[in-house]
Amino acid sequence: MEIDRNTIEGFARRVRKNLDFMIVARENDEDIHIVTQLTCSLLGLIVFPYGHFRRVGFLDFKTLSLDDLVEDGWPAWAFHVGESESLDKHLSHLRNALSHRRVCFSSDNRSLAGVEVTFWDRPNEKAPDNWSASIDGAGLLEFVERLSTLIDSRA
Repeated sequence: MEIDRNTIEGFARRVRKNLDFMIVARENDEDIHIVTQLTCSLLGLIVFPYGHFRRVGFLDFKTLSLDDLVEDGWPAWAFHVGESESLDKHLSHLRNALSHRRVCFSSDNRSLAGVEVTFWDRPNEKAPDNWSASIDGAGLLEFVERLSTLIDSRA
């Protein structure tokens, strides 16, 4: 059953559908930048629905420990400044990083393993960073896939 794109769940499903399409296109040697698509996917999975998640408590991300998720097969992030104990806190920092263009790519490599993506956050523009984490492209793909599945499973 298709869910309306005007819902958080429907939009998230379409984000995943588009990502899956892009992955297949890249596997067929199309001129596709999957890391760029993953970053766009994060906008649809984290930034767009963030306020909604907080307001209505759609997903209780506070109960999901990042360490427990890693034990369950989610990819591990390398923390450079601060850390994220829960998925809720991690998504909050990622949301801020994405919203304020605090994202850096280590290269233009088209191989997922050849790109490390670093995100950073700070309380305001004049303050020093209070959080920074990175993950390689393959780990970011796994994170996006698992996050979209988590959102979809609770729809």
